[in-house]
Amino acid sequence: MHRTGPSSRTRRFLRERAIVLAHRDGPRSARWIWFYTEQSGVLEAIAECARRPRRHWTGTLLPLNYGQLTYRLAHAETTARLISFDLEWSPYLRGDLHRLAGPAGLGLTSYCAELTCALLTGMLTDTFLFQQLMEISHLLITPVPMRALAVAWTWQVLCHHGELVLHGGCTACGQMVQGTRQPLVWTVSGQIWHPQCRTVRDAHDLTVDPEISGILHCLRSHGIASIPPESPAWSVLARWTPGWTFLRARVETILGRPLRSLQVMADLAATPSQTP
Repeated sequence: MHRTGPSSRTRRFLRERAIVLAHRDGPRSARWIWFYTEQSGVLEAIAECARRPRRHWTGTLLPLNYGQLTYRLAHAETTARLISFDLEWSPYLRGDLHRLAGPAGLGLTSYCAELTCALLTGMLTDTFLFQQLMEISHLLITPVPMRALAVAWTWQVLCHHGELVLHGGCTACGQMVQGTRQPLVWTVSGQIWHPQCRTVRDAHDLTVDPEISGILHCLRSHGIASIPPESPAWSVLARWTPGWTFLRARVETILGRPLRSLQVMADLAATPSQTP
């Protein structure tokens, strides 16, 4: 009997550009993969037989690789079936594997994945953030410190999704605090203050230093690509311990739990000026 009308099992084959965020082993020889796609945002997919050594996408599904993703999605399902992933760029094929596979490299990719999945799941892709992840992937093969990349990514995500307010009324006096070009302090709960109005101990001076303020303004306005790999700004961000401490605390306050990826980020927390 011929059936008309949509079926609950109708399947769609979709193709779009995507960045690999993370993966873990699934049942038997399958593997779960999380992508950040150009059109659909965070996407969870299962790759059948991906753990078999002769499978055609072996080695391409590594964190922060990007390319053209083809997947199948059944109606009303949230997990896609991976059909193919045509690699366009991989830092692992061009960079220093000792750097990428070290604690800081693994920590950074784990952190980028956790932050993206935790804050952006359920949202359409932010094209700007998609580009920023691609830029981080390219910078992995340069001497830019991993901690500086973690700071830049956290700053971009929090600002673009309204979790870090850049202007508004001072919590104490009510007068306007404007942007990153004016001295500004935050609390981990997201309140903003003039430095002279601060009355709480957990307020963080993030834009009081004019050098830091200029770098943050450049990132916010023009993105990661606006800072060349050889720029000393990256070393400044890597040594910016108060900012890194605040950004981590702000994320954990939003999530209501500790960041699991920080357990593998000891190098980022301990020696900011060292490039792994």
